[in-house]
Amino acid sequence: MSSTLYVDNLIEKTSGNGVHIPGHVIQTQYATILGDVGVASTSPVSSGLSKAFTPKYANSIIRLSVMGGRIYVSVAGKQMDIYLFVDGVNGATVFGNGYGRLSSIYDNSSSSVHPSANSCVAYVPATNTNSRTYQIYFSASSGAGTAYLNQGSDIRVYLSVEEIAQ
Repeated sequence: MSSTLYVDNLIEKTSGNGVHIPGHVIQTQYATILGDVGVASTSPVSSGLSKAFTPKYANSIIRLSVMGGRIYVSVAGKQMDIYLFVDGVNGATVFGNGYGRLSSIYDNSSSSVHPSANSCVAYVPATNTNSRTYQIYFSASSGAGTAYLNQGSDIRVYLSVEEIAQ
């Protein structure tokens, strides 16, 4: 004999316990910025793109995605690096190697480069249920001129933060 359960609405019995299904997204939040965001510094500086996030479970994985915008490298020989910072500290220090620099764009041609969009993703452990602020920093690590994480008054770049149950 088999049984079938039909459900239109599932409500947690005890607040904060919820339904926990490994592999499913528990929560999603995002931040966005609009307009020109450029840097000439060779040291990472804040892009202004950040999101405070509190995981519901300490064993979750946090997926961080930077999407959209319009990258602009103003001169040949210019490189722009995109970094993940957590509470103002480089992600490589917080989580170990491979979590600091998320992406790098280099122009070795004879003119400026305008990729239409950027995307980079990092998967980091939640480790606890404390609030953290995930921040995108960037630098113009070589060459003269300016590198833009976003260039254009009508274009947005997004930081998406998702908690994935394990």
